[in-house]
Amino acid sequence: MSMNSILSGIFINIVSAILISVLIYFRKAIFKNIFKENKNWFSIAIISVFIYNIIFLLIYLVFFLFEETYTIESLFHINQNRFLTLVFLTLVEIIFLIFITYKTNKKISILERKLISHTEKTNQLQNTINKYKDFGIHDFDFSIKEGFDYKKSLKEVQSDLKFIGVGAGKLTRNVEEFTSMVHRVDNSGNEMQLVLCNPESKSLELLNLRAGLQNDTYKSKVVTSLRLIASLKKKGLKIRVRLYNFNTIEEMPVFRVMLINSEYCLLAYSHFNDPRHEGEELPQLHLKKPENVDQNNLSIFKGFQKYFEQTWNDANLEEWNYKDYI
Repeated sequence: MSMNSILSGIFINIVSAILISVLIYFRKAIFKNIFKENKNWFSIAIISVFIYNIIFLLIYLVFFLFEETYTIESLFHINQNRFLTLVFLTLVEIIFLIFITYKTNKKISILERKLISHTEKTNQLQNTINKYKDFGIHDFDFSIKEGFDYKKSLKEVQSDLKFIGVGAGKLTRNVEEFTSMVHRVDNSGNEMQLVLCNPESKSLELLNLRAGLQNDTYKSKVVTSLRLIASLKKKGLKIRVRLYNFNTIEEMPVFRVMLINSEYCLLAYSHFNDPRHEGEELPQLHLKKPENVDQNNLSIFKGFQKYFEQTWNDANLEEWNYKDYI
């Protein structure tokens, strides 16, 4: 092992370390979208190079001093220039090592503060979410079509279904899922309850006019649903339907309510004033029965349970006989 080879190796490593350190200051521009998961890999690389060089130097000094042909005096006397060069390079490395360590610790400290801040915000958000859930607000969809849609909701029903809508056409058009759902409710011993619009209602004609549709469009959708329901009723399945009959759109139920298994509610605002869609683009709120009894009594879920009960028990509703209108 010669002094020239030692110096050459250390020199190459120092140049490499300096080049990498330069990249540190430009990494935001050059490596903006690279190594996102570990942003301190540059500093780690530099520290590794410096430590390697220092260890390399110490090994050389030990090797040099324990040579029988050399002494301390010969080291300083014979190879003084080389030794001073080596010491200078080592000092440069140590200074860089201290500098990079300081910068790395500073960055870690900043990241720790950001992490603490992020954790606090996450905890605050989770606490807010828990408060909503404690009072029945479980989830929401920006649109029914892109979220918990009609087919998914039918599959979710296992033991009970209570529904308020216009004609339940978006449910009954999924004939297979709707039929299977009715059988599941019947097998559980419960009775499915639907509050729908009377096909002869004046309000349906007004909806047709507002949407620019033919006069019997909404009526035919309701009749189609009633025919399927009647066919299932003839098989002995437990289904009850009550019909409302209003002369204006404004009198129709404001909310589309679907109570599932007595513990879940899908809620949407019936926006009858917008003829551009049939409701699938509307947002939908998911309500769930809180486990705590006291909270359930004050929950939004409980409120819409009562809303259904009041609507169902309205004296103006007609108990459908499964024969008329179809």
